Amino acid sequence: MLIGRMRFNGQEYTSPSGAGKNASGWKAVNGWTYWHFLDEEAGEWVKIEKLRKS
Repeated sequence: MLIGRMRFNGQEYTSPSGAGKNASGWKAVNGWTYWHFLDEEAGEWVKIEKLRKS
């Protein structure tokens, strides 16, 4: 488990935005809203910003 980091396509990133820029090819990405995860309890895909610490 990576705490405070993400891994995408074999590369480690310190922010979801950096990984999102690589994945999308865009110049700027808000990674907290770009990436989603499957919330198994709700049965739906949710933006990772739900996991963000305040």
